[in-house]
Amino acid sequence: MQEVADPIREGSEGFFMTQYGTIFKLAGLTSIGLFFIYAIRDPVPNSHLNIYFSVTQMAFITMVSFLIGAGCSAIAGYSGIWVSVRANVRVAAAARNDYNEAL
Repeated sequence: MQEVADPIREGSEGFFMTQYGTIFKLAGLTSIGLFFIYAIRDPVPNSHLNIYFSVTQMAFITMVSFLIGAGCSAIAGYSGIWVSVRANVRVAAAARNDYNEAL
């Protein structure tokens, strides 16, 4: 079972790295775009945030928040792949012995 499980695990991790490598590049470009969009806009009138943050600071906070969200999404994706590959190997191993044990 290990000789089948190892290539599946390596393939899933390779897919993850390829997919999320591209997504992180796009997220980086999108965060830069968000920064510039928020940096050039006018402050919201009568907002209490104008007292504490400048437009540039709000643009930076928005950019960092977007990147934190992308990072959390990547962690969730990796943990999902990690759990599903290992669970499927266990189910396949159990199915070799007993159908009811696999369920």
